[in-house]
Amino acid sequence: MNPTLNSGSGGAVGLAAANLSRSRKQVLDLINRLHNTGVGREVDLPLIAVIGSQSAGKSSLIESISGITLPRAAGTCTRCPTECRLVQSGDDWKCIVRLRFTTDRRGHPITPPRIISFGSPILNRSEVEERIRRAQKAILNPSQTDATVFLDNTFELEGDNEIDFSASQVCLEISGPEITDLTFIDLPGLIQTTGSRGQESDIQLVEDLVSSYISRPNCLILLTTTCEVDFQTQGAHRLAKRYDEEGARTVGVLTKPDRIDAGNERLWTPLIRNEEEPLKNNWYCVKQPSPSDLSSGITWQGARDQEVRFFETHAPWSELEDMYKAYLGTPNLVERLSELLSDLIQEKLPEIEQHISRELEIVRNALASLPKEPSNDPFHEIFALLQEFFMDVSKTVEGIPEEGKLLQTIRPRHERFRRAIRNTAPRFSPFERNKWQSSASIPFLENEDGAETDGEDTSDHETEQECALSDQEEAQSVSTDRVVDDPYEEAVDGHYEMYIDAPARPAPHPKTIFIDEVMWRAHNARTRELPHNYPFVVQQAYVSEFYSKWTAPSLTLASFVKATLIKTINDVVRERFCTFGQGHLERRMRAIMQNHILKCFKQCVTQIEWVHSLEDRPFTLNEHYLNDYKVKFKTKYSVERQTRLGSSKFLDAVQTYKPLAYNSYGAQPTATGIHKIIEGFTEVGQSVVASDLPKILPWSDPMEPALNIMADVRAYFQVAYKRYADMIPLAIDKVLIRGITNGLSQFVVNELGILGPEGTAICKDLAREDSRVAERRRTLRARLETLERASSELMIGF
Repeated sequence: MNPTLNSGSGGAVGLAAANLSRSRKQVLDLINRLHNTGVGREVDLPLIAVIGSQSAGKSSLIESISGITLPRAAGTCTRCPTECRLVQSGDDWKCIVRLRFTTDRRGHPITPPRIISFGSPILNRSEVEERIRRAQKAILNPSQTDATVFLDNTFELEGDNEIDFSASQVCLEISGPEITDLTFIDLPGLIQTTGSRGQESDIQLVEDLVSSYISRPNCLILLTTTCEVDFQTQGAHRLAKRYDEEGARTVGVLTKPDRIDAGNERLWTPLIRNEEEPLKNNWYCVKQPSPSDLSSGITWQGARDQEVRFFETHAPWSELEDMYKAYLGTPNLVERLSELLSDLIQEKLPEIEQHISRELEIVRNALASLPKEPSNDPFHEIFALLQEFFMDVSKTVEGIPEEGKLLQTIRPRHERFRRAIRNTAPRFSPFERNKWQSSASIPFLENEDGAETDGEDTSDHETEQECALSDQEEAQSVSTDRVVDDPYEEAVDGHYEMYIDAPARPAPHPKTIFIDEVMWRAHNARTRELPHNYPFVVQQAYVSEFYSKWTAPSLTLASFVKATLIKTINDVVRERFCTFGQGHLERRMRAIMQNHILKCFKQCVTQIEWVHSLEDRPFTLNEHYLNDYKVKFKTKYSVERQTRLGSSKFLDAVQTYKPLAYNSYGAQPTATGIHKIIEGFTEVGQSVVASDLPKILPWSDPMEPALNIMADVRAYFQVAYKRYADMIPLAIDKVLIRGITNGLSQFVVNELGILGPEGTAICKDLAREDSRVAERRRTLRARLETLERASSELMIGF
């Protein structure tokens, strides 16, 4: 074991000197408490980093400053950072050694760092050096998970290591009544060669390690430069200047002045005068005890007295002006370091406090954004989540009064479905094919169905969506059996004669059903009926034609509702379960709900087919509604025929009719024409207006039976389509939308299997948290604890 510096009997050493001001001790105590919290990984805390080339005298300097002993031997001694925390306490002196592994053997970061207590507290100063040597051995062999094996006195320390240098740290916490609070880092000495057993990469590794500390703005660089070798060959100064170009944070220290080659002493004094390589805080020169002095047991005070005598008696140091002699000796260096560190701490404390506050907010927000942590009772937690989910589903299908929700999305499709059914209305034309004219709109339907028209002109008012639906319906519908290319027969005075199509004119809609076609179909359907009577199968055939077209839009609506329901419920599942566990429960619930919805959809299709089957025979008890529509349609068709094919003199008289006005003598002119007809109705107790006359007065029309059939079918369509347009959405709502809540809880619980014999294991598996999330939470909590402890120390203050 190397000889060590004796502190003497109860004497304070280093920065524990009694002449340090009270305020300085307070700020040093505060920053040391902050270091103890571990917040140095989060915030750039002020510290002193001791750097230098290999064998530059760093260990002796640190010993003189702090009173502790570091391993010192030939070659590179320090192979990992050594963090020294000095803590003043009322208890006896002790030293606690810990290992902080921040990288593995390949240099990859370990997050968070692995901190291990290395042996019991040291109560005897003489044991510190050996413990540090063994701690460094453990750091250089990180694959050994049980670091305590290196504490065994029989363990051979001279063997090869897994790595030559490491960024992991040996942490020393030294406390006692004579210790002043301070933290500094002794870094490995910079190397230029690796020797036969080293690796070329070690040179850069050590430089990067040193740079990671001295690049911090709040790091005071204690640059040790030995006087044994040429100044320009020592790389530590070059590295310090890279990160502190102005020299504002660097304190230079010349060591081993007693080993300067004879005649070269005056080469170093320009540094002390700050004439060469000037630094804001100057260069200092110190002399530490020689190996023989240490072997003789020299005390710290004895070493300082010897140092004073050396500078007083040896030129050129003794010849320096008095102002520069203040930069000679360890006590002057210690005083200046203490002053610089305390000033830096006081200057940076507001920034440190703000930084810690910002980091606290960031960490708390990050923790809050993480998924909820699994409980110790996953069964009841999952069951509670499921109950909340069932309530969410119930609210969703009942309707949430917000834009874009389930029912709001489906409602426009209800209207689209209604229009698709309405557009299957038979397109009857009250004209023969060779006398075809465009039909007028249907005023009495406009208030009920919107801008509804009848006949071939309807398509001109369809929306693009309705046309798309109509195309789909048409592809699946049953085509009509009317003849459009054969000669038509027209009933005139009880006889049938052929006619030839009229000259070319604007083409009617391809779905138009002409009155002569209706008449031809009715005539061909007769069996044993009396003359001028036609079987009901004609009306039923037309009803079947439009009814057969209703299946496609019904299933289209159901499919849209199914797809919308799946998407909506998936959103509910994600919102309720996305933060639970690793997402297994969310995926299971999504699959279970999709299967459940598909099952309800099949039931819905069955229900639609049943509702559709009810319409296979014409039926209604709403006779008033049916008859009212029949009269209106019959009148519309008849008036159009009379208007365009009937007596123009009579119709012109009706259209130009004006009530009789009294003359200047108060007498009314004699009624003639239309006026006389209206007076006749009045005499028999019937009140009519001129526009009613074409409806009332008989007009011989051979197509009267066809008009009746057309009016029957069109009137029944209004009754049936309105009924059907309500029933299908109601069936979908009951069986598919609201139907998913029927037996939902039992179905989900059974599918999950959480009430079965393996229920507990299933719940644990579902609740298992993603390892990345768990690690993230653990790291954030550790950071939060560190930051909160640091914040508390700042609140306590001095």
